Amino acid sequence: MKWIIIFITILIIGNGTYLFLKLSDNLSSSPYSIDSSSLGINLGILPKVDRLVPDEVIIKSIITFSQLIDSSNYSEFGLSDLNQLSTLKIGTQYKKYFIELYKILNYNGFDSIHQLCNRNYSIEIPLKDSISGKALTSIEYKLNKSDKWEASAYGSSSIFRNLTRDSLYASGSVGELFLIEVPAMNTGFYYFRDSITGLLNSRFLGYNSRKDSTSNYTDLQLLQKLKIQAQKTDFRFPG
Repeated sequence: MKWIIIFITILIIGNGTYLFLKLSDNLSSSPYSIDSSSLGINLGILPKVDRLVPDEVIIKSIITFSQLIDSSNYSEFGLSDLNQLSTLKIGTQYKKYFIELYKILNYNGFDSIHQLCNRNYSIEIPLKDSISGKALTSIEYKLNKSDKWEASAYGSSSIFRNLTRDSLYASGSVGELFLIEVPAMNTGFYYFRDSITGLLNSRFLGYNSRKDSTSNYTDLQLLQKLKIQAQKTDFRFPG
């Protein structure tokens, strides 16, 4: 398969580099997935659960990734040396959804998180150290106009870096999860079923206060908290 780079944009976010690029490719879908129904998510609201990125697409994007790093930038992508990328293992595929600001501002106090999520989603896949299992970097994928998966960003996103730092996630007591962002508020959280209690919960991911980032919330609690925060924020651009 021939990969054609159409454009590249590099963003420096926090202590990591997030590299976006658009590729022209020929991809396919995958039958493997995390079962959204186990989270109580209505499949009429969110996309089908069987649309994960095929292994062959991931492998080809890792090859592309290796062509984009050099001795001057490998550390910005979380790597310890230029050749480390080829030694990393492919991790779990995490679906990323987003909620528009107007849905937060107009939250009615009844809808659940999955009812507010936009139907479009991406998938971020960590690349892990083969010995420690620690996620060092990642690749994000989106469906193109042909409804095929393509790599859209190289390097861990802010929300994924914050997930790897979350104490509950690190403890291993989190079952299936989805990453959810509110881009206009520069905030995010993950929605999960606790593998011990079996309860559905959400946790903020490092954007809010220390208390917010170490507490579990029901849908109502989290969305009400976001609504109050949004109502206190001036989203107008200066000038």
